[in-house]
Parts: sequence; C-alpha cells; structure tokens
Amino acid sequence: MDARDALFLYLERENVTQSFLTSFVFFPTEAGAPAPRREDIVEWLSERLEGLPMLRDRVIRVPFDLAVPRLCRDVEFDIGRHLVFHDVADWSSLRDVVPELIARRMDPEHPQWRIHVAQGVRGVMGRSDSATVVMMQFHHSIADGQESVRVAKHLFSSVPTHVNVALSPAVESVPSAAALAVRAAVSVPWVLVRFLWSLRTIAVGKRRVREEIARGDYTRGRAHASFAAPFTGALGERRRFDCMFLSFPEVKKVRSALGDVTVNDIFLAIVSLGLSYYLSEREWSTPYSLGGTVPVSIRGLGPAKTARNQFVVCGVDLHTDVSDPIERVRLIHDSAVDSIAAAKSPGNMLIFSALASVPGFVFKKSVALIGRRQHSNPVTSFHTSISSVPKGSGDWRLGDAQAVGCFGVISLEGIAGVGHTIDTLDDSATINITVDPDLFPDVERYRELLEVAWNDIRTAASPVAAEASVQ
Repeated sequence: MDARDALFLYLERENVTQSFLTSFVFFPTEAGAPAPRREDIVEWLSERLEGLPMLRDRVIRVPFDLAVPRLCRDVEFDIGRHLVFHDVADWSSLRDVVPELIARRMDPEHPQWRIHVAQGVRGVMGRSDSATVVMMQFHHSIADGQESVRVAKHLFSSVPTHVNVALSPAVESVPSAAALAVRAAVSVPWVLVRFLWSLRTIAVGKRRVREEIARGDYTRGRAHASFAAPFTGALGERRRFDCMFLSFPEVKKVRSALGDVTVNDIFLAIVSLGLSYYLSEREWSTPYSLGGTVPVSIRGLGPAKTARNQFVVCGVDLHTDVSDPIERVRLIHDSAVDSIAAAKSPGNMLIFSALASVPGFVFKKSVALIGRRQHSNPVTSFHTSISSVPKGSGDWRLGDAQAVGCFGVISLEGIAGVGHTIDTLDDSATINITVDPDLFPDVERYRELLEVAWNDIRTAASPVAAEASVQ
C-alpha cells in the first residue's frame, strides 16, 4: 500500500470513518419497462467485478502501525459479503439510511468496499416513478473520488471487461501478526531515518515556496483569518444528509455568461451564498469570511503516482462577507486560482511528497493531539469542505436501465459540522450535504436556502449575459 493511502487509516478516530459513498440513480430506458430484478443486478455486477482485481485486495495493518499496511488478495472473497440490498420505499427513507452506511466501519478482514442497492424507490430527483439506486461505498485508503469514478464506469458499462486470470499476480499468503510485527520492528531504525530525512525535505520545500512567492509564481492573497464558526466543534456520532438537484446545462450557461470563471466556481458560490443565508436566518454571525477546503487532483504531477489517492487539499476564501453574488463568484475564482497554483507548485509538491515518510504511529499521535486541541478550541481557517469529481462520459447502464443522476455522502472531518460534494452526470448536477445535526441543525432548510442562492446567482447573471450579447 502506498503510504499516502495509508494516511486515511491513521486519520480514523471516534465518529470519523474515512469512507465515502457515491450513488447512481437508474430508471428504465423506456416508460413502463420493468426495473432490473435483484438476480439481474447481482449477475450484472458480479460479471463486471471480475475485471476489477483490486477490489479483491484486503488491507493488512501492521501491529502498532510500525510500518505501512500491506495489500493481500482476500482468498475468502465473496461478492455476497459486499453486495447489500436495502428495503427502502421512498426518497425520504433513503435519506435516513444513507448517512448510517458511512457510520458503520467495514470488516477489516475483507476488502474495504460495499455496494448498497435499493429497489423501487419513489420520489428520487422529484420523479413519481420508481428508481433503482446503486450506492458505492469505499474506504478512502483504497480509492479517491476519481478512482471511484473509474470503478463505476467499469461496473456500469454495457460491455464487461475481463481480466486474463493467468496473468494475474500470484496470491500471497497473509502473514501473521507476529511475523508482521517482527519485520516492522527490525525496520524501525530505517523508518526513523527516513522520517528525519523527510523533515529536512519539508524544510527544503518551505524554502522553495518562499522563493516561488518572491519570484511571483503565485501570490498568497490575503491571509485568511482563523476563528470558530457557529457550526464548528467536536463531531458527534450522528449524521444527516440531503442534496439539491439542478440542471448542469444551466450551471454551464451561467458560467459562460460570467466569462473568466469555472463551473466549480459557480458551485462554490452557491455553497457560499447558501451558508450566508443560513447564518443570517439563524442570527449567527462570524467575524470574518468563511473558508472552505477544496481537493484538487495532482494526477500526473509526480509524487503520488503510485497512490490511489492523488489529490491535495486547497483552502479557498468563500467571501461570505461580500453581498453582490456576481462579485462573490469572481472573488472566489481568484482565490481558487491562487490556492491551486500554490498547492501544485514544486515547493509544495516536495512538502507533500515527504508525507510518505511519516511513520504511521507518529502520524496517528499527531492527529490525536491536533484533534484534542481543536475540540477544546474549535478555531480554524476553513469551516467546510466542497469536493467535486465530475463523472465524465460513460454508458452508465444497469441492464436496461440508465443512470440519470447521482448523489453522495462523505465522512465529516476535523471540526467542520457540514461538508459538501458536487456530482455531475450528463445533464444532472447535485450539491450533496452531510451534516452533524448537533452542530448544524436543519439540513432540509439549508438545502432550501441553497436553492434560493442558486436562483439568486442565475438572476444576477442574466443582465450580465444580456450585456455581453449586445456587445
């Protein structure tokens, strides 16, 4: 296992499972046609899972996390252990089930993924006909968002891809805990030497970052203030979920009207404005603008090519202190461009590469210390997360049914009581909301306010588009 993937195992703690779930909503391609039967779904997924040997690997932790975990083939692999069917009648009931799924830790003796299926669900995406919903759950140590899309495209392709079993690597026997502990103990001196070297690498990276800024490769922008938002604090064990479905072509239309901004900037602005409305309605105040964390892919950039998680996290000013929606979109764009350029710079990439040399037991201890400090004083520069992974082109089929939309839920992290993910599939876009209800009450009202925010941005963009067409 790549050390950067292992970090997600070390980040787990009470009430944080480090798993995420992406769901695909299927409807029959012809009105009145029957939905896929249970046996058809099992056969379809089983046939395609044969072409994904990585999903048969289980994670073997080393005692005391003295060394990076190993991936070994699960000789007792059984698809029935990973396919779970749920009896859910409608969208409201499904919304109650979804957050419970990521709260349950997966069996460490087997591969860290599940596929949950709900059949005959009414009211999904506002439709009266019944949907088949397939929910893919992964532990973050075995997949990031883009890796999960690769798996989904394989599972929902009309033509399955097969793997030549004869060319597959031989199955390793799972070493005993004692053998793993002995090997790890012998390597501890070398692990510590690498760790000390990584500290030197981080120092070199910081020096390069200063040089990059001095050259004007990117700017730091204004320092984002740290403060305790009304919805930050120690995470409890409960989660709530909701989502807002919207037209992706409409989002792209607004982006085009505003010129030099991206689709992601529009989504960030919707969240920013929705949070402002939510704070105002509850009479909550903040001394400065809220900030958000935004994962950015670094595939092909170097230090994480062997990892299944190939992204860095950027901090973006959400400019919740700016009243004009269009100005807010453009300021968010500037903040995102600056933050992404900084995160992908050679200096910061060097710092990121050093994470692979931090021993698991050191990382876990550091996370625990940071967590205790944050819980006693929930001050942070970034108060929510907004992650976007476009699905791109694909068949998106399940037998004779077609996926027309998707939604998802994440495990909250740190002290943020609300997190967001953005899903896009063909003409459908979704803003997903996961909250700790003790920190962020009334997720349904917040979803309604996101809809208000989206309408306000569209309304504000209309005269801009009209002016551009005249010119």
